[in-house]
Amino acid sequence: MSWRSKPSWYFVAKKERTIPPELQRFVAKRRGATVFETDTRKAENAVQQASVAA
Repeated sequence: MSWRSKPSWYFVAKKERTIPPELQRFVAKRRGATVFETDTRKAENAVQQASVAA
């Protein structure tokens, strides 16, 4: 499957209340994703696109 060979990224939102950061890290590791951590909630990542695009 091609998705296994494609690079992926995961943004861990440290202040997320719905999905704990520990679970986010677990999911990212299981995907083999490159992890970026932000001091925001998930919804704020959509607004702070500069940190996502960098």
